[in-house]
Amino acid sequence: MFIIWTLRRTGGTNFTQWITKLSNLKATEHEPFNRDRLYGYVTKNFLESKNTNTAKEEIKKILKTPQVIKHCVETVPKGISESLAEVSTELGYKHLFLYRKNSKYRLLSLHFAKQTGIWGPNLKNKSKEKITENIIKEPIPINNLINREKKDREILKYTFEYIQNLNNKKNVKCITFEELYEIELQDTVKKIKEILEFLSISLEKKEIENHIKEMRKKGNQKTRHLYDKFPNIRNFEEELLKLGNFEVCKRI
Repeated sequence: MFIIWTLRRTGGTNFTQWITKLSNLKATEHEPFNRDRLYGYVTKNFLESKNTNTAKEEIKKILKTPQVIKHCVETVPKGISESLAEVSTELGYKHLFLYRKNSKYRLLSLHFAKQTGIWGPNLKNKSKEKITENIIKEPIPINNLINREKKDREILKYTFEYIQNLNNKKNVKCITFEELYEIELQDTVKKIKEILEFLSISLEKKEIENHIKEMRKKGNQKTRHLYDKFPNIRNFEEELLKLGNFEVCKRI
């Protein structure tokens, strides 16, 4: 049983589906503490009462059933993530942080998804030509995206440190989007094997390799080639370069 702590557009959905299946644990709706999701009542109650004790009690009832949860920290109040961290740690859950070091395509994917309303790999079913033509004509809202990234980095880093301060360093690991989807296959296999062992999941190297190949195919949103057509894409890249790569944790 474990929590995958992440941000939106980080490759977490496909990764979580795969690793949950391997774990034989309860498959929970992704980002279940979002207000419109399975455990959203916890968040709604917290927003009304601001009572973390009640939130922890509700979360404890939920987590007593061993499961895998993918949790996007920027979509819920900080108090919910803190409560989830405390209760899950108390119950013996492990913690895996997934993030992108290079935020360019995460931010552009997030912007594109918000503009189209399409959050999965099904753009072809939504009049692709008309949608993309209208969107890429408009400049990227650079300041908004950069500010979004700063806030997202801050809350994910904060959550990581919060969990570490719960004397939970041995039960925390990190993996990046780049390690999952962009580095050499054998290097990804090595990293995944390390993560699976941490999660007490046994899988042969060849099986891991096959799963990674399949996951990389599914993870392709088929929109990245469009991003260079934004009229101010170079300005955006320059501003993002100033921000630098993101790093949540050292390899522990």
